[in-house]
Amino acid sequence: MTVDQSSASPLPEHTHPYVVHLPLKLGSNIELELNDDETRLPFAKNYTLKISKRHTPPHEQVNAIKRITVQLEAFPTASDAERAGKQLVLSILWFAASRRITIAFDRWTGGFPFSVRDRTQATGLTAHAELTVFSKVKLEELIATAEQAFMPGRDIAPNILISMTFCASARMETTERARFIGLMTALEALSVQEDYGDEIAELLGNLASQLENSSELAGEDRAAVRLSLVGRLRGLRRESVRRAILREMDRLKDEKTTAWLDEVYGKRSDLLHEGSEIPDLPAITHRLEDVIRQIYALTLNLPLDQPPHPG
Repeated sequence: MTVDQSSASPLPEHTHPYVVHLPLKLGSNIELELNDDETRLPFAKNYTLKISKRHTPPHEQVNAIKRITVQLEAFPTASDAERAGKQLVLSILWFAASRRITIAFDRWTGGFPFSVRDRTQATGLTAHAELTVFSKVKLEELIATAEQAFMPGRDIAPNILISMTFCASARMETTERARFIGLMTALEALSVQEDYGDEIAELLGNLASQLENSSELAGEDRAAVRLSLVGRLRGLRRESVRRAILREMDRLKDEKTTAWLDEVYGKRSDLLHEGSEIPDLPAITHRLEDVIRQIYALTLNLPLDQPPHPG
């Protein structure tokens, strides 16, 4: 893909005053080809993407962190900008998943990590994110990958976006343990627990009532135990998170990977609840990220990009 910057003509402010404004941090392993302080690019046929360099504080410069702002413009109404903003979030998260890069949104407005700015006003709301990638990235590559997710205009379920956000930010963690837990959290958010239905709920309700009326659990001194058991019993009307994850994994049609992930989920529980060490954790984390990326590709019906070799 060749970006024709000359075709990115900005629409007039008086008819299209609203923009989606997104500041980003670029990590030390990215070389984004941004020669000018500000570059305008055509995006998804009907829009313009403006990418601008920002001042980077000295303490971040030491770690080779760079700041930019990505702005999607321009829209006639705030509601139009909000709809496009949701697609922009998905596009950036898909770029992260597809290219195995890292993003962390650090400010949310309502259910999404963006807000709308009126570019005719002196002040406005902004959204922030952090981005770290592990290879040189051309602007053409960023645009092409992001457009794949933006163009269809999908209405993505909130749990999918939350999952992709956790996955994209996992590499920001300073320890391998934290990164592993971040990826497992992404998988949990992706896997919706099914309800077993009213018949199972009625059965569990009867068992819960028996527990509440049990003489062995009577008295104030046993109240905490009684309430805990009753609550857990009633909660069984929904499948466990572990089962929901395995059901999500069935989409990959890979029994060996499903069995491997079931084992890994057990290790996750041992790590959190017992502090157990996990041998070969970096290799496990790397494979886990790939599994999650494959599920995103199936969910969005998009092909995964192969990250280029670091430059």
